Amino acid sequence: MFNFFRKKPQIDYKALNEFLATFYNGAQLGEKSFNYANADADFEEFSADERAELRRRAKWHSANDGISANIDANIIASTVGNGIKIQFRVPEHLFTPKKQREINNRIEDYIENAFDRLEISGRFNSAMQIEAALMKTLIVEGECFAQIIHTKDRRYPTKIALYEPHRIADGAFKREPNIVDGLEVDETGRVLNYYFNDGQYRNETKKIPADKVLHLIERDYPSQYRGVTHYAQSILNLRNLSGYIDAALIGARTRKSISFAVKNSANGAPKGGIIGRGKETPLAPSYPVQKIVAGMVHYLNAGEEIQTLAAPDVGNEFDPFVKTALRLIAAGRRFSYEFAFSDFSQTNFTSGRMGENKDWRILSMYKARITEQVLRPIVRQLLDDAIKTGIVDLPNYFNNPDAYFYPRFIYPIRQYINPVDEVNAERAALEMGLTSKTALAAARGREFEEIAYEIQKEKELEERLGIARKEKEQ
Repeated sequence: MFNFFRKKPQIDYKALNEFLATFYNGAQLGEKSFNYANADADFEEFSADERAELRRRAKWHSANDGISANIDANIIASTVGNGIKIQFRVPEHLFTPKKQREINNRIEDYIENAFDRLEISGRFNSAMQIEAALMKTLIVEGECFAQIIHTKDRRYPTKIALYEPHRIADGAFKREPNIVDGLEVDETGRVLNYYFNDGQYRNETKKIPADKVLHLIERDYPSQYRGVTHYAQSILNLRNLSGYIDAALIGARTRKSISFAVKNSANGAPKGGIIGRGKETPLAPSYPVQKIVAGMVHYLNAGEEIQTLAAPDVGNEFDPFVKTALRLIAAGRRFSYEFAFSDFSQTNFTSGRMGENKDWRILSMYKARITEQVLRPIVRQLLDDAIKTGIVDLPNYFNNPDAYFYPRFIYPIRQYINPVDEVNAERAALEMGLTSKTALAAARGREFEEIAYEIQKEKELEERLGIARKEKEQ
């Protein structure tokens, strides 16, 4: 006999959703550690709402704190610089060398011009500005979003709209079991749709399919859907350093301030004084001294007197504390002290080189992230547009687009520390077959083919002007 009244086991989707939404939000401000403390609370105690609070604090530090602004500027200069250059290569076996160069140049010119018009609001009118905004938002707020929009522009139809994390409607669907922090997922965890607030200050939301959204994010855990600011591990040290410097400054100002107090021996407030044109007028009662200002003169009430509270001098503790705090801040941001603060006074060539190698590996991760998550998909879409608009003609492209898609992304160059030794090392690696001229040129932000053509033109010019013949005669 069937028991029709037996209930099936119920799954608490709300609790499951809250667990998924908060599990990965480590190193953030929690209820149990409200005062910026982000290191002592357990990993699962943080909520998505508190992640937004930490993000706002990170934005404040980035805008108002010179230490944080300098680190952010160094990261952006080393990853984006004057713009990540995009070089294109179509298959060599399909075209003659001359035709190949012509097609590559057309595609590169089209992509460069398309980036100048890519951001739909017109506030960012170059690849450098778009890339810098993406990188800045990633490191300060932990993530950034770019919506792909197809417009009626006949020559450059693809546009993007950039969104900061606060535009995600992460608090509007807390009762929906399959929407995690504004992201709709299926049973496998794949993101299906993004929910954005429709406007800066509206409550309406709009749903955008996941294939139309590029999500720039650093994911550390399998269950992670949203990003955490890269300031998370250093924001407490930033606050401590700021408080220490403020206290030291107040103490120094107090010690250097000269103030005077007039003590009244009679009972009650001072009876009168000479004010203005020799007329005797009653003085207002004297109020308690609450703040000492340099050069002030204050009348005390009867029975009051000034006790000197000498703020102790920090002595030799200031510099060691500041340097230690700065090193902790740099470590929290994953970089060496020298990279973060451009201070090489306490390093030699070997230690400086080791620190730079570590910094460069971290920067390479930033470059790879913005390239794979944002730039490569955009360039792929722009190549499709170049074919559709007739800029170039690639045979059978839409049947096999991967056969033509070989972009190379050229990043800001790595400066030499010891140019002579490093160039000799590169020459030795080239002679041993451990690298190529193409790779070495790319490391310098150039293209070997471009360099080879320049050298060829220089030789032809020297021959035409007789410079090479004169050098041989000498």
